[in-house]
Amino acid sequence: NANLNLGVAYAYNKEYGNAKDVWENMLKTETDTIKIGYIKQQIGWLPQSTGGWGSFPNHFAIAPVTAFYRDNQNFSFNNGGLRLEAGITDFLSIGGTFLRTNLKDSTEQLHISTIKGNVFLRINDMISVNAGFGNINSPGVVKRNATDATVKIEKKDIFSVTGYFENTDARLILYSPNLLNVSYDVNLFRVLGYYKSKGGFYASGYFSSLTVSDNNAGNDFQLRLGKNFYTDVLIGYEYYYDSFTFQSSRYYSPKDFESHSLWADWHAQHDEETDITVGGKLGYIPSGDLLTREVYIQAKYEPLRSLIFSGKITIGSTYRNESSYNYVSAFLNAYWSLN
Repeated sequence: NANLNLGVAYAYNKEYGNAKDVWENMLKTETDTIKIGYIKQQIGWLPQSTGGWGSFPNHFAIAPVTAFYRDNQNFSFNNGGLRLEAGITDFLSIGGTFLRTNLKDSTEQLHISTIKGNVFLRINDMISVNAGFGNINSPGVVKRNATDATVKIEKKDIFSVTGYFENTDARLILYSPNLLNVSYDVNLFRVLGYYKSKGGFYASGYFSSLTVSDNNAGNDFQLRLGKNFYTDVLIGYEYYYDSFTFQSSRYYSPKDFESHSLWADWHAQHDEETDITVGGKLGYIPSGDLLTREVYIQAKYEPLRSLIFSGKITIGSTYRNESSYNYVSAFLNAYWSLN
């Protein structure tokens, strides 16, 4: 019964190759004809492409996405697009991504289109890899290549480590009204992760390294340490640091900017369908002798096993270029598996 249920669990999580392996191993030692018949029935219900290069696609999914950002310097960023994913096997998928981005300041706007092909590889239950290759088009600029790659190692609700690389147009990363008519290349590398202990200790953070084709380079670093003071409430300390080689007049590129904050997350609801978290932080910026603050709400809704919605809204205020800087951002995406 334990092995049978293990196979059922694998199948439920779409790990059809593992399910088939478990049940076929049971057939090697099972002598009860009724049980043999039942096991063969379970195998027969699996997709025909189980564990191999059978019928294509093994699965098919659609993932629409939209994002929005606006600040008090008359700059806005919004995009919308779609990712398609088709499984070759239960561990390898291919797909494509299309995004159309609109950048706008007080006097003009710019449209940028991104098209990529994607490869998704699930090595095992903990390790996944994906990569994207394509190009970016914008008015008056020669079509340029764009690439990204991600490696993720995760044991859900215990720890996660992700490495990310992207080569793209600086206007899609640096969010500046002074870049609308300038096309710089950017290479971005980021490592991020979290860890949760059984005793309620929590640690998370990221480190980013960014190089711009104007010969500038920068890095930023965030570290959060916290603890569960109640079952659903995390409270802790955050340190943030951001610095560039030189300060550009075209985009925000501070020198030795740092802040110290207290943060809190409230896991407001968590059940089989809905997951809602409300959080925020309040901090101090020594260089400007000012406060930084931020609030957000993040939610995930899964009405069906094959359909997931997720989104986040953030409102914040900080200090940039000797003045107050306010912003609001939001994103919404969905994942719909059609298999």
